[in-house]
Amino acid sequence: RYHYRVSATNAGGMSPYSSVLEVTTLSAYAAWRGFHLIDPDATDASDHDGNGIPLLAEYALGITPGDPTGEGLPVLMLGGDELRLTYRRLRADVAYVVESSTDGLTNWSATEVVQEAQTSGDMVTASVPIGSDGRRFLRLALQRLP
Repeated sequence: RYHYRVSATNAGGMSPYSSVLEVTTLSAYAAWRGFHLIDPDATDASDHDGNGIPLLAEYALGITPGDPTGEGLPVLMLGGDELRLTYRRLRADVAYVVESSTDGLTNWSATEVVQEAQTSGDMVTASVPIGSDGRRFLRLALQRLP
């Protein structure tokens, strides 16, 4: 929150100060939404542009709303005996958690997932062993922080 009083000065001198005005700056997410002309009533989970990517994911991953290229989406890879998900961690006001499931997408947990940030840049790779039954799923869960 900020409080302001203003006054004008010209050749005739200085005007009296205005009354105090209290303003609250926008969060980075609110400013991003405003910049991209997103409906203020749209929820974080809404897909306002119809590209299949929720608003919060577009913001968190640095995807331009309405961009059909999919640039910036997480990449899932199978390598050896593990499943890897690589994504961009761009925002300090978003929690990025990679979770895994082995039971048909019902129960999710981050317990076995190992996340490693690259030494430079904003890329993170999360990995998890596939397991003996060969069934493993990964998802990136995003949540705005207060």
